[in-house]
Amino acid sequence: MDKVYENLIIKFVQRNYPVSRIKTNNRFKRGIVFDDGAYLFSDGTIPIKTRLIGILKKVFDCQTHEAIEIIDKSLNI
Repeated sequence: MDKVYENLIIKFVQRNYPVSRIKTNNRFKRGIVFDDGAYLFSDGTIPIKTRLIGILKKVFDCQTHEAIEIIDKSLNI
């Protein structure tokens, strides 16, 4: 994958799906807010990754392994 294309996808993920602090049970936890609700990192990264992989495959028409690499880079997992 081209570096310019990869940087474009990373910026898309960081701008549209930023990691934010979400308050649950009087404590703040890191998570990402999607259209259907919030997903927390403390619950595991599998639901977050699967949602983002589906979004990147729809928007940028990239392969699954490329999307996983980009998500790992952009979220620092």
